[in-house]
Amino acid sequence: VAVGYAVCSVGAGALQYAFIRAAARINQDVLLDLRGRIFRHAQALSVDFHERYTSGRLISRSTTDVESLRELLSEGLQELIGVVLSFVSIALVLLWLDL
Repeated sequence: VAVGYAVCSVGAGALQYAFIRAAARINQDVLLDLRGRIFRHAQALSVDFHERYTSGRLISRSTTDVESLRELLSEGLQELIGVVLSFVSIALVLLWLDL
């Protein structure tokens, strides 16, 4: 029993490590793409737009928006996946007990 528990603990740790690494990679790839799109869009805007809006305002807006998305992707996505997996596993156990 102790060996089985140890194997399950090591397996759970390995899966959690893999999940965190994959989520971080996806998060960084999405944010890199988003920053590139924001930069290309800002470059394509007219000179009149850049005269009306200061560069500090544009940088602040893009930085805070990207930071908000980073928080959502890094924390919210992991929480959502955990809740969905818990729900599915509880539903499967309840169905198994009902049969």
